[in-house]
Amino acid sequence: MRKAIGIVMGVIVVAAVGYFAYTYFSGSQANATNSGAAAQPTDTDDQSFEDVIWASGKVVPARWVYLGFEAGGRQVVDSERGR
Repeated sequence: MRKAIGIVMGVIVVAAVGYFAYTYFSGSQANATNSGAAAQPTDTDDQSFEDVIWASGKVVPARWVYLGFEAGGRQVVDSERGR
């Protein structure tokens, strides 16, 4: 009986520590996100839109590989030989 009570108490302590750690770290991440947004300037008159760099491109493979038969048609399989 004492062993069962000890196990239950251990589970409760681990759950409580996990809950407090989760709330602590999730709260500090929310504060870091908000403080990062506040550090950016909000007045668009000070920013020049000429400083923005636009780029576009296309991703192509270094080597093309064609996976397929060179000629179409049906394949004859010899069921006795297994080919």
